[in-house]
Parts: sequence; structure tokens; C-alpha cells
Amino acid sequence: GYLFFTCAAGQSAMCAAEWSDLKSVAGKSEAVGFGTRWGKAKPRVRPVTEPPSQPDVYQSNIGVVKIGKYGEYPTLVTALKSALGRK
Repeated sequence: GYLFFTCAAGQSAMCAAEWSDLKSVAGKSEAVGFGTRWGKAKPRVRPVTEPPSQPDVYQSNIGVVKIGKYGEYPTLVTALKSALGRK
């Protein structure tokens, strides 16, 4: 699946910076956190078969944060990597 976002008006520089950070870790088996836990809108994971339309509005709070296996969420990181079949 995939996430599909648009940037809120007036936030293009922030979106570009964070999306560049996300691109830099793509495909590297690193877990990252992004967005905000306090936002009202929840992005949805779209099936790979669904054509992109009606993007979710990207929300930010603290930028893109790497989540290591020894940090606060080791169980989550292990589960994500397991779902991808990676170590």
C-alpha cells in the first residue's frame, strides 16, 4: 500500500523538507515517525491497486524522526520489519 498526501496552503517549504527526509530513508529498512499524533485527520494506507486521488493533507509536528530498535518502540519496529520480511 501507500500514503498519498498534499501540502496545506502556506506549508510548501516544510512539506518539501520533510518529504526529502522521507525520501532519504525510503527502502533502507529504517523505521521513522512523521506527522502528528494530535491532528484530527488520520491518513489512510491505500491499496497498491487504488489510483491516487483525493490526497490526505500532510500534517507535521516534529518532523521526521528515526525510530531505532533500541528506542521507545522496539516491538513496533520488529513487527514492521517482520511484515516486510526483513531483519
